[in-house]
Amino acid sequence: MKNSIYSLWHYLESTCTLETDAPEEQRRKITLVVITCLCVGASIIWGTIYYAILGPVITTFITYGFTVVVGISLLIFFVTKRFNLLLYVFFFMILWNPIAMQWSLGGFAASGVLMTWSFLAPFCSLMFQNIRKALWWLSIYVIFLVISLYFDDYFSQWAFPISQKTSMLFFGMNIIGPLMVVFFSMMYFVNALQKEKAKVSEISDILEKELQKGRKVQENFLPNTLPEVKGCEIEAYFHPARQLSGDFYDVFLCPPGRAAFVIADVSDKGVGSALFMALTRSLIRIFSGTNPSSILSPPGIEFHSKFDKDPTLPKILETHEILHTITLINDYLAVEHGDEGMFVTLFFGVYEISSGSLSYINCGHEPLLILDEDGIKNTLKPTGPALGAIAEVEYQIAEIILEPRDIFLGFTDGVTEACSSTNNLFTKKRLEQSVEGAAGASATRLVEMIRQDLFSFIDNAPQSDDITILAVKREES
Repeated sequence: MKNSIYSLWHYLESTCTLETDAPEEQRRKITLVVITCLCVGASIIWGTIYYAILGPVITTFITYGFTVVVGISLLIFFVTKRFNLLLYVFFFMILWNPIAMQWSLGGFAASGVLMTWSFLAPFCSLMFQNIRKALWWLSIYVIFLVISLYFDDYFSQWAFPISQKTSMLFFGMNIIGPLMVVFFSMMYFVNALQKEKAKVSEISDILEKELQKGRKVQENFLPNTLPEVKGCEIEAYFHPARQLSGDFYDVFLCPPGRAAFVIADVSDKGVGSALFMALTRSLIRIFSGTNPSSILSPPGIEFHSKFDKDPTLPKILETHEILHTITLINDYLAVEHGDEGMFVTLFFGVYEISSGSLSYINCGHEPLLILDEDGIKNTLKPTGPALGAIAEVEYQIAEIILEPRDIFLGFTDGVTEACSSTNNLFTKKRLEQSVEGAAGASATRLVEMIRQDLFSFIDNAPQSDDITILAVKREES
């Protein structure tokens, strides 16, 4: 049975639809053809029964009239694929013909409530058109119903003398018939939906596997193990909201005697932000240790940084020269990828291990916190706009000294804007309370306490954004 249904469905797909039809349009066309064929078949059976019982009366000709008109419309559809022509002809005929037959047979009782067939018009309109048009067809049906009720006594004088068994036969035909049409049409409709569901499920599985591969690749962009920086304790936490993330952090050494700290958040989420994250992170990594201008400039565009004036620039860059690569990377992102409308909020700091000096650029990122044993000591506010938003921007370099036992704490807005099950935000105030409660703790302990407070607040609510935390504590020498 199931194989027969699939075979019929494939045949109808090849004869009733165009290659350019979307799956939903194909389903509409095939289902309408199935319903129309069922009704044409029913009209032939009904016409034959009426002719056998009543003879060549007007009811028989009305019934066969439906068969001829709708049958011709079906043939025209198979040749021209004019769906709307078949749609409106079928709706009009299935609405009007049963009513005309009911009147010709002598009203409700004598016809066995033939008007139940007419309800297929608003029912099918709901399937193939929209609610507004379905209500329009339903209004016409109700009008005819009221007319039939009002003039039922008048029509009853035309009633044919038929037996009670024949009357019950008509009644059964007109109740079971429409229900069978509805059942079989819905069966084909559901069959098509199941096929589409299977296709969607298959595509979803493929996409899920690709996303898992993408997540694995992206995880490799983050440090597998944090480098050992003399005199520092470093701890990081990363929890993406989706398979792919736009957040990232990085820690790498910049000889001689320096370490670079990066924490960033790409606008939006998903595949696009993940690719933008990979690009930005790679540019920072590659060009923080060499003069990048000649490599990074695309054809016809010249990017210049402050240290281009010196053609004998050594490969080992000074701290301010490393930070000024941010200006160059910003120009590249704004010019080459500005059409995507994406940008990156980013903190990039270079730490002098011997002195505790932290020189940094904050590109529109959340102000980072400097903590001591008494709580929040300072904040590192933005020194320029987000990366990739505007070309030819000069980023200011700021500098602070990390004293022994000071902690530098960076985070993305996925922390402060985390949402609870009651739609409340975690907020910067709650973060500061968590930090104050961990004053004097190690970097590892600080990150763990923030994480516990954050996920206790989120509870069972879905994570709305990527969460990234980076903490660096300068230890006593």
